[in-house]
Amino acid sequence: MKMLRKLGLKLFSMALAVGLWLTVSGEPIAERGVRIPLAFENLPESMEILGDPPQTVDVRLRGSTGTLRRIDARDLVAIIDLESEHAGARMFDMTIGRVRAPLGVEVTQVSPSTISLTLEALGSRVVPIIPEVRGAPAAGFVVGAVEVEPATVEVEGPESRLGDLDEAMTEPIDVTGASVPLRRMVTVGVDDPSLRLATPGSARVTISIVRAPGGGGSRSSSDAWSGWDARD
Repeated sequence: MKMLRKLGLKLFSMALAVGLWLTVSGEPIAERGVRIPLAFENLPESMEILGDPPQTVDVRLRGSTGTLRRIDARDLVAIIDLESEHAGARMFDMTIGRVRAPLGVEVTQVSPSTISLTLEALGSRVVPIIPEVRGAPAAGFVVGAVEVEPATVEVEGPESRLGDLDEAMTEPIDVTGASVPLRRMVTVGVDDPSLRLATPGSARVTISIVRAPGGGGSRSSSDAWSGWDARD
């Protein structure tokens, strides 16, 4: 009985598969255009893609009308494998074989027919942190010494962009109306989106607010650091 039951299940499965095939094969064949994601795989850790590479490509699909009607752009993806590539300007033929498509769907065309990329070796550089100070102190006062800790930060990114980097910056520190020294914990970053800090973090900035020349006597030590940020 057990063997007969297994045989019956197998026969039922085969009948179901044949029925589905007959249903699909009876549908007319059509074509459809769709825009799908473009992915870059196996990029070596020592390299980076410069600029803004394309994120999608357009493909023409061929299959039964029912299958094409159910297809979603997320069911397909075009792949460029960068594992064996070297630094420099590279061009890739977008052949049909680069597209991963569901069973029963034929890819007949990919557009654009080529994709151009520029790959560059990654490097790092240590640069000084320059705080950005905005505003003017209270009347009779000026900004004195500005100190930052740590004084430098390591930046990573494409070597050609690192060569143009002179400093890292902080978020703005407003000294408007200040008459006492200020101390702030601020975020550090770089202006070039292709570069990044090796270790994202912040810096402690100390800004001296001193009497302008001829502006009167100095303050007492008791109020010298009343401007410290509460976060410290």
